[in-house]
Formats: sequence, structure tokens, C-alpha cells
Amino acid sequence: MSGVFCSKPRLFQVENPINADIGDEVIISIADGSILRGIGLVYLMPLLMLATGAMLGSYWAELPGLRDGYAAAGAMIGLIAGFAIAKWISSFRDENRSGAVIARQYGEE
Repeated sequence: MSGVFCSKPRLFQVENPINADIGDEVIISIADGSILRGIGLVYLMPLLMLATGAMLGSYWAELPGLRDGYAAAGAMIGLIAGFAIAKWISSFRDENRSGAVIARQYGEE
């Protein structure tokens, strides 16, 4: 799937307390909960904003026959706003806030 959506490999900066060299195979440790926070930000924020936009659009419709159109427009605006907010919040995050660190060389116990 990454080949379809990503044109080049992503690079991440991690702490290197074991002084691993380039080419060494290592085990990387990530802080508890960092993956769930990322999922919440990337998936749940746009979904929440989509639902909120749909409800507000339906509420603001002046005629009952226009509610579906207003709800659809509100949902699209909410979805776009949700992605924009998620991107804005992630721009303030420190690159190594996840606490990613090289724990040990691969094969060591």
C-alpha cells in the first residue's frame, strides 16, 4: 500500500543512545500511546468534523427540502476543516515527541 500512496520513503529522526552506525540493523522503541494519539488526530478529527458539519448544515437549512443538500455541503466543509485542523495541530508537534529511540541492535537480547 505504501508504494501506491508514498512516492519516496519517509525519514524519521530518532535518538541514538547506543551509537549505532549507518547500516546497522536496530530495534526502535516508541512511547506508549503515541500511535493511538496519531490515529486519533489523523482519522477521528476529520470524522468528528464531518459529522458536526453535516449536523450544522442540516440545522441551518431554511426549507425542509434543502436539508440533504445543506447536510452534504456541511459534511464536506467539515471534512476539509478536520483535515486542515489535524495538519495544523501536527505542525506544532515536536519531531521526536513520540519518544522514538533506538533501543538496541537487532539480534541482541
